[in-house]
Amino acid sequence: MDNAVSASTAGSSGQDVAAGAGKARLHAALRLTARLRNHPTVRLVRDALRRDPEDRWAGVFGRIAGYSFAVAVVTGVLLLPFFRPSMATVVYHGSYRLLDGVPMSRAYRSVLAASFDVRGGLLVRQVHHWSADVFVAAICLRPLTAFFRGRFSGRALPEWLIWVALLLLGMLAAYTGTILPDDGLSGGSLSVITGVLLSVPVIGTHLVFWIFGGAPPGHQIIGRDYWVHILVLPALTGALLLASFRPSLRWPRRVRLDPLLPFTCAVLVLLGAIAQINPVWLVGPYQPGSISAGAVPDWYMAFLDGPLRIMPGSELSIGGHPLALDVLIPGLIVPALFLTCLAVYPLVDRRITGGRPRRIHRNPRASPPGGAASRRPVRTGGRPAPDRPARAGRWERTASISPGSWCADRHHLLVPRPVRRPLDSEDACDASLTCSF
Repeated sequence: MDNAVSASTAGSSGQDVAAGAGKARLHAALRLTARLRNHPTVRLVRDALRRDPEDRWAGVFGRIAGYSFAVAVVTGVLLLPFFRPSMATVVYHGSYRLLDGVPMSRAYRSVLAASFDVRGGLLVRQVHHWSADVFVAAICLRPLTAFFRGRFSGRALPEWLIWVALLLLGMLAAYTGTILPDDGLSGGSLSVITGVLLSVPVIGTHLVFWIFGGAPPGHQIIGRDYWVHILVLPALTGALLLASFRPSLRWPRRVRLDPLLPFTCAVLVLLGAIAQINPVWLVGPYQPGSISAGAVPDWYMAFLDGPLRIMPGSELSIGGHPLALDVLIPGLIVPALFLTCLAVYPLVDRRITGGRPRRIHRNPRASPPGGAASRRPVRTGGRPAPDRPARAGRWERTASISPGSWCADRHHLLVPRPVRRPLDSEDACDASLTCSF
């Protein structure tokens, strides 16, 4: 009897200890959550998201693109005095001993000198390259958020077209910058562009000779690309960024620093300091026979490099003139169709939805059934949901399929979490189950 009592007492005390430990862990988790919530970094991100309440993430990516472009301009200006845009052949005698005595262009030698002989030159070079990559990434994400929120037609159409044009200009600006060092990778990029331009029917050969100033690669392409990279493309990109900026009609009482500005600059400097990018000294100067199959461009040109690699060989002869379809289709036709579809999609969406005026919603789940075709609600049976006016007093159950709820309820798609929404009297008897994307 005493043994049973002692055993029960020990069990109850063990349960109390376990309950106390659980409460202690819960309090510790709550304290950690409170500290994280009040952390300066979390407050910085929260203030940045609240700056544009109409479309938070679109505004965030747009401002990151603008700040990355500003960092690229500043670092590019710092690099200007040390770069020599010349393809004249010289012999290298500098700090990088592995290339000592190797013939190379003056452009490539100036890049090596800026990287190894100028204090902080390598850091500035890498920050410049990272800012270009982040700029293109932010430009890609900005229209993507606008697309899934339906903010691309009506009053938002000019801004959509601006960001589509910025996507093309951003890739061209970054791509022309990678050509300037005249290393093995930039020479390979020039060879790819030369092949793509030569595949253009009728005018391809004349276009290549006009761009290169003669037979490629020639001795003028680096100088011409230099002025396009530092003047023409930055001017056009800056003008479009200013055109996309929507200032407030009311003058603010106090001018506050956007928290995303120091955050973006700090991230770019950190990437330039710890993440190596575009190590031109490892590749060596451009020599047509030294380009390896593993040489790849930056990530934003993957849509051009990948199809060129996997496209099977195909060639036609029209009137005695060869037509290289294996280069023309993936190198020109596919990118042109992609950008054209991006530009005209708002018009196609307006035609699909019948041209009905609609409000621009902050959240795609707040869109009525007459929303954009890209997020048009459908019934679970595959039949489009009818556009009926909502009336108070009746309710239906709906399932909002978002990335979070999809992961949580992927095994219970037919039994979604009910959300109340007004339903007209016609469906009062049989409440339908709809999925809103």
